[in-house]
Amino acid sequence: MFEEFKPVSKVEWLARIGEDLKGRPLSELVAGFGEVSLSPFHHADDRGGRLPVVLPLTRSWEIGEDIEVSDDFIKTNRRLLRALEGGVNAPRLILNKNIAYSSLAIILEGVEPDRVSLQFYLTHRKANPGSLLAHFHKFVLLHRIDVKNIRAGLDWSPGAVVGPADVANLFERVGQSGMEIRLPTVNGLHFFSDKKPVVELERVVSLGERFLHRYATEKYPPAFINKHLQFSVAVGKNYFLNIAKLRALRLLWANVMKAYGMGGPMPPVAVHFAEGEQTDDPHTNMIAATTQAMSAVTGGADRLTVLPADAYSGEVSGFSRRIARNVQHILQLESHFDQVADPVAGSYFVEKLTRVLCEKAWAAFIEN
Repeated sequence: MFEEFKPVSKVEWLARIGEDLKGRPLSELVAGFGEVSLSPFHHADDRGGRLPVVLPLTRSWEIGEDIEVSDDFIKTNRRLLRALEGGVNAPRLILNKNIAYSSLAIILEGVEPDRVSLQFYLTHRKANPGSLLAHFHKFVLLHRIDVKNIRAGLDWSPGAVVGPADVANLFERVGQSGMEIRLPTVNGLHFFSDKKPVVELERVVSLGERFLHRYATEKYPPAFINKHLQFSVAVGKNYFLNIAKLRALRLLWANVMKAYGMGGPMPPVAVHFAEGEQTDDPHTNMIAATTQAMSAVTGGADRLTVLPADAYSGEVSGFSRRIARNVQHILQLESHFDQVADPVAGSYFVEKLTRVLCEKAWAAFIEN
């Protein structure tokens, strides 16, 4: 079929573009992405004979939802069950204080942790992830659940007093439990910046590499830590930049793994919406959420949490939570975004943006 179409050279395209612009220079259409500027015109000749880079991205992704744990544990349980019934398979429980086993048992009543990917996030300075891990393990055992089927994640605030010895103890407990628990999390949410995407990427990669150094011991070498890591990053409203940043993160971390002589897959990447990006119009936010979600999964998110349209108000309704879930259901079940791995591979523009972000971020990483 391709033989029927005559190849069009870069010179011919530029000539046609010049006619359409009627004398205006193409440079006026250069797109700015923070520290990066790109021409809107890209041609196969610019590739220098290189083939498209198809990243080993996850086809499907987990559907997340943030659930803040209140003092009313029964109410929290109802909200959690409602989320699961609505199709969420990776809920994140946000705890602002340490809780007892009895409280966790109430929160997880009716939940089958071997069928979902439970995520726990401790936000307070005196966070005790070891205690929470012990409570969760006890819950699994008391409910006669096969520990080999447990996939979960444990994260804590960057301000929490959790040192290398504490993390080593967590690794020990996870190993003894037989459960698959992702920890620690390379939390890059607070690095988000559409104005400085290169700086954002450099900081996320630097934090991850620092974890390999900080938590490594003779018993738990960097390769072990990398196997248990997960990343958490944010996306804004710039569609193409979101895609390119997520693709660039994978390439950058692949370089780190290569430098450490590590094989295996890239740690999973959880994607959230950046704080402060919503307007005070829920309908506008609802529409924006669809393209933000599309860019996140196109870029290769392993887990995605869509921010409800009225989250800016501080009072999230059940309706907006349901719409946030359904955005992902539509992308999976109707639009089939989960059927193609790295769908933008071969896009000259996105690949160029990905490559430039990688080059600049890696140079900054090496320098720092």
